[in-house]
Amino acid sequence: MRKTFFVLLVTLFLINLSAAELLQKTLPNGMEIVVKENFSNNSVGFYCFVKTGSISEDEHLGKGISHYLEHLVSGGTTSKRTEKEYSEISKNIGAISNAYTSKMVTAYHLIVDNTYQDQALEMLSEHIQFCVLDEYEVEREKQVILKEIVMSMTPPYSKVSQRNGEVVYPNSNMKYPIIGYTELFKTITREDLLDYYHRKYVPNNMVFVCVGNIDTEVMMEKIENTFKDFPRGQLAPSFMPVQNQRTGSITVTEEFDINTPIVFMTTILPAESYKDRIVLETALQILMSNRESPMKYDLYEQKKLVDELWFSVSASAYLPEGDISIGFITDDYGKVNETIEIIDSYIRNYSFKGFTQQDIEQVIEKKKARRLLSVPEVGQECNRIGWSMITNGIPDPYDVEMEALLRLTPIDLSNAISKHLVPKNRLVFKAVPRGTGDLIVQSEKIDYQKTEPQKITKDNITLIHRQNTENPIVSGVIWLPVYDAYEDISSPKLNDFVAELLLTGSSKYKPRELSQWLEERVVRLNSYVSDSGTFITFRCLKKDFDEIKNILTDAFSNPLFDETEIELRKKKIMAELQISQTYATTLHDDFLNEGIYQNEIYRMNNEDRTMSVIQMNRQSILETYKKYFT
Repeated sequence: MRKTFFVLLVTLFLINLSAAELLQKTLPNGMEIVVKENFSNNSVGFYCFVKTGSISEDEHLGKGISHYLEHLVSGGTTSKRTEKEYSEISKNIGAISNAYTSKMVTAYHLIVDNTYQDQALEMLSEHIQFCVLDEYEVEREKQVILKEIVMSMTPPYSKVSQRNGEVVYPNSNMKYPIIGYTELFKTITREDLLDYYHRKYVPNNMVFVCVGNIDTEVMMEKIENTFKDFPRGQLAPSFMPVQNQRTGSITVTEEFDINTPIVFMTTILPAESYKDRIVLETALQILMSNRESPMKYDLYEQKKLVDELWFSVSASAYLPEGDISIGFITDDYGKVNETIEIIDSYIRNYSFKGFTQQDIEQVIEKKKARRLLSVPEVGQECNRIGWSMITNGIPDPYDVEMEALLRLTPIDLSNAISKHLVPKNRLVFKAVPRGTGDLIVQSEKIDYQKTEPQKITKDNITLIHRQNTENPIVSGVIWLPVYDAYEDISSPKLNDFVAELLLTGSSKYKPRELSQWLEERVVRLNSYVSDSGTFITFRCLKKDFDEIKNILTDAFSNPLFDETEIELRKKKIMAELQISQTYATTLHDDFLNEGIYQNEIYRMNNEDRTMSVIQMNRQSILETYKKYFT
C-alpha cells in the first residue's frame, strides 16, 4: 500500500457582501447607474445593459437585429477610433471584452485591472454612443452570423428549446429566436441597423453598472461626467402582445433527432400574479430541489423514471407575462405519460396539505447560506445587478425576497399551487426520438482573519493553510497524486468514477443522509481527475467545517461504494452520453483525438470511454480504490 500525500488549502474568506458600499443614481438623461465595491481582487467590471432584445425589435421581429447590432457595436469602429485601434488598446490593457444578446437585453462588458479603469470606461462609452456601423464590418459580421445561425440552430436540443418557445408563446414576441430566422436575417440592411441603433441606444433605455476595487463616489462621478452629454432619446414603447393563459391542458408531441425524450410542462403566469413568484418557487423547491425532496426522490431514485428533473418560475416587470415550467428527461419514452401523471399527483396532493413550516425554514436557511457562500467576481456581480435592475427595479432583491419568505406559511404554498398548477391550464410539449411519437400519443389515452499561508507537514500529510476570519466560509482542496495517466485502455475514466463515488457515502455517513445534509447546508463537495492529479474540493460555512472533516476522513478510510449509488451514477453517465452524441463538438473532438494521438487511451471516443465505466462492477471499483486512493 503506497503512501498518499494530501494538500489541503483552507481559506476563511473575508468578504461580507452586505457591507460592500453601493451607490445608485439616475442621470438627468435617464441613464440608470449602479456602482458597487468588490475587493475580492484588483479588477473593475463595466457593464452596459441596453433594454432591447429579440422581443422588442418592432418591425424587425424574427430577424435577430439586436444580436446583429451587438456584433457591430462590441469593439467596432466609432467616430472616435477604428476597430483596429480599439483592439490594440484592449490588448495593451489586458481587457476582457465581450457582449451578449438575450430576449430582453443586449449587454456589453469590459473587465480590467483597476489601473486601467479610465481607459475601459472610455472605450465602452464610445461604443455605446458613437458607433458608425462601418460598411465592411456590417457585411463581414453578416457572414459570421449566418454561420452562427447554422451552428446554433442545428443541434437537436437547440431545435427542441426553440420549438418549445414557439408552441408555448404562439401570440407573444417570446416565440422568436434571439439570433433570428435565416431568411428574415438576410433582409437587414445597414440603414435598418443605423435606425435601430439611434432609436434604441439612448441613455433612458440603459442601465450602466460598475463593480470592483474602486472608490464608489469617485467612480460615480467619472461615469456621470462620461455620459452627461449623451442626449436623452424619444423612446417609443415596443408592442408586446400578451400571451393569455389557455384553458385546459394542451399536448404537443413532436419528433426530433434526439436519444431521450424531453418534456416541458408550462403554465402562463399573468402579470397580475407576479406577486406569487416567490411562493411558487418555494413550493416547487421543496418538492423538487433536493435528493430527499418527495417528488424528486420518488421519480429519480425509487421509480427511476427520470434522468433530470427541473423547474423555473419566470416573472419580470419588463414582460407582459411570465411562466411556470416543470421539465424532465427520461430514457424510457413509454413512461412519459406515467411520469407526467406522478408529477400531477404530487401537485394535487400538496395543494391540500403536506408542506410544513420546517420545509419553509430549510429553504430560508439555504438561501442565507448561499448568500454567505457567494463570492462573485466582478463580472458576475455586474451581471446580477444589471438583471435585477431590469427585472425588479432594484440592484439587489435579496432583502425583499427574504422578507417575503419569512412571512410564508404552509397554507400559502398550498394555495399558490392550487391556484396556478392544479387547474392544468398549460402546454405540455413532448420532444421525443424519431419513431416513438405515435407510441406516446397512443398511450395518452391510457390513465396512468487574514494571515499569510502556513505550511505544516506531519507524517505523510502536508497542510497549506491560510486563515481569514471576517466571513464564516471555509474553502478547501485535497490533492492526491492520482493522475489520469494511470488509466489504461481497459478502464478509462475509472479513477474519475471512483473519486466521485468516494463522496457518496461511507460507513458512518449513509448516502441518503449524507446527500440531505449537504443539500440542507448548501455544501459544495466535488471531485475531478486530470493530468495534474486528483482534486477533492469543498466549500462550506465555518460551522459545518468540523463535520466536513469527519465526512472526508471517513470517505477515504471507509468508503461504502453502495450498489444503488453506483447504478444511479451509471444511469446519469448514460444520459449525458446520449445527449452529447447529438452535439457536433463531441463528434469533432472524437475525430480530432483519433487523428492526433498515438496513445490508445487518448484516441478513444467518448462513447467507448463511457461504456468502459458502465461495465465496471463494485469489485473493480474497490480494487482501484485500494490501488490508488489508500
